[in-house]
Amino acid sequence: MVAVVLLVTSSGDSGTLAGVLGACITAPHLLGPFVARPLDLARDRRKVIAAACLLYATALATGALT
Repeated sequence: MVAVVLLVTSSGDSGTLAGVLGACITAPHLLGPFVARPLDLARDRRKVIAAACLLYATALATGALT
C-alpha cells in the first residue's frame, strides 16, 4: 500500500488517485466477510469467486485509469 501511494505521488498525480488505488488494494480484505457467506451457500462456488474477481478487477482498472 505504501509503495502504491509513493508511486502515485512521485509521478505527480493527486492524493485522491493514491487514495482510490489504496482502497482497491484493501478492498478484498474488507469485503471478504461479505463474499464468504454467499460463497458458503452457493451451489457452484466458482461463479461467486469469478464475480468477486471481476468486480475487483473493474474497480482496480477504474482507479488506475482515472
